[in-house]
Amino acid sequence: AATPTDLVKICAGTHVTDLSSSGDLNVQGVGSGSTVITGSGLAPVWTHASGDLNLTALRITGGVSAQNGGGIDGGGMGPAHLLTLANASVDTNSAASAGGGIMAPNVALYNSTVGQNSAELGGGIFATETVFVDASSLVTVNVAATRGGGIHAPVVTGSGTVQGNTADFGGGLAGVGALDISGGLQIVGNNAINTGQGGGTYCDPCDGLGITLNDVTLSGNTAANDGAGAYVGNAAVVAFDDVTFADNIAAIKGGACSCGVAETWSPPWTTSLSPATEPRGVGPSTPTITT
Repeated sequence: AATPTDLVKICAGTHVTDLSSSGDLNVQGVGSGSTVITGSGLAPVWTHASGDLNLTALRITGGVSAQNGGGIDGGGMGPAHLLTLANASVDTNSAASAGGGIMAPNVALYNSTVGQNSAELGGGIFATETVFVDASSLVTVNVAATRGGGIHAPVVTGSGTVQGNTADFGGGLAGVGALDISGGLQIVGNNAINTGQGGGTYCDPCDGLGITLNDVTLSGNTAANDGAGAYVGNAAVVAFDDVTFADNIAAIKGGACSCGVAETWSPPWTTSLSPATEPRGVGPSTPTITT
């Protein structure tokens, strides 16, 4: 167990181990290419039971979880606590359920990469509260068998990039009940495959607070079904402000955005942005919404 002042330094090298910790803890490596913590392949690489966890200048790889958090399992940290990665990498981990790379209530990435992880839900990151991705961070090439290839979370902020992730529903990001994305996030080149919807983002059901996109770019995403940029189902309110859709292509309908029911749009999605016959976009529609 750690105290709030605990600092652990890990030297360069490849360390094959499954770690566990609790309490507020700061861990520093030498660099993500030098300090490598590789799991046994039988459990998460790092399980953190409570408190905040800050990981700096290291790589977490090779974890396999029969439940959640293949790379880092912080599911027991508690809703007020934060997992922070700085100059770090979490890659090539898997979980049978949620969070192939990371499972935690709140996650913050600074100059870090979460990539090539896989899970049923949240291939890269599964967060129950929030995710922050700074401008120099990347969530990429993660896979979810069901929802949220890159990230599964209700709130995602920051100006980083979510790119090249894949899932049946929500190749880039997914939320259930509500989805709030803001801060300049770039959602690029993600894919909804099989019969999936929402290449970039997916929220269904979205009957809680609805979906809010503020200062977001969705470009080059694809969907094998509807809503290449965004798919929204059963939402009370769809609020878009300063959102750019570009070059998103859906096989069926809603290149830009597709919705399952008639929601209240704020601002209204007008016929000047897409055909009146499909007011949420049809085919490779690429409107830019700015209010």
